[in-house]
Amino acid sequence: MVKIKLLYGIAFALTTLTSYPAQAQLMESTGNRAESIAVEFKQPDYSGDAPSGRRRGTGNRGYCPMAVSEMGGNLRMTPVIAKDSRGLTVNESPTIWVHVSYQSEPIERGLSGEFSLQDSKTNTKLAPKYLPVTLPSRSGVFSIPLPYSLEVGKWYRWYLILDCNSPDSFDNDSFLFIEGFLKRVELPEFKHQLDNKTSQKLITVYAQNGIWYDALNESAKLRCSNPQNSTFAEAWSRLLKAVELEEIAQESLICRESLSLTTRE
Repeated sequence: MVKIKLLYGIAFALTTLTSYPAQAQLMESTGNRAESIAVEFKQPDYSGDAPSGRRRGTGNRGYCPMAVSEMGGNLRMTPVIAKDSRGLTVNESPTIWVHVSYQSEPIERGLSGEFSLQDSKTNTKLAPKYLPVTLPSRSGVFSIPLPYSLEVGKWYRWYLILDCNSPDSFDNDSFLFIEGFLKRVELPEFKHQLDNKTSQKLITVYAQNGIWYDALNESAKLRCSNPQNSTFAEAWSRLLKAVELEEIAQESLICRESLSLTTRE
């Protein structure tokens, strides 16, 4: 039986984070080699009332201005999703990944923001309405595990807002805003493909069926479990290339120590 362990958190502290360079020196031991992972992401054919947006952050052209400069450099965020900002999941409480970059680093402290999830039709926010999120103090790709319970067949809009003002600033309000859309699906013909699968196999199945959020998260868990493994790094790169985010594939992956692999009992 497959057990998928998710880390839920309202305050995302940095004390449990570890950063692994994407281009770490490859080791030749057996533990750092693995059977190749077939990764061919199939973009879903969205239809009907599926919402869409844009991947680029808004507000100040996608950057945080002077407030961050005082701490060491401008900040930019990019959601790790397709250009139209849409993606599917089969999990009730999926994980979202975001890329953050600084002009110079490390900064003195990570900026704080608020994460929200709402019904894309009614704009009703799910509880908790505002999740405090602390960004890493260095560039990389980090995760936001969601504590919400998603309904099958419903589109949700998520967004992360940062207040870029310095506490001592008298300037006009300045913010950085990114968003994305996600839908939980439950396909009867899809379920049997997930039974008794390891993370390596799940990546292949998710990618072939256009399940972006889960394919990405399983790939990230593999990379965090063995950052020196070239097979895991290649699977991660191919996924990001499928949504035209090749440049992010070379960035550090910021991992949580309690991030668990999906294993077979």
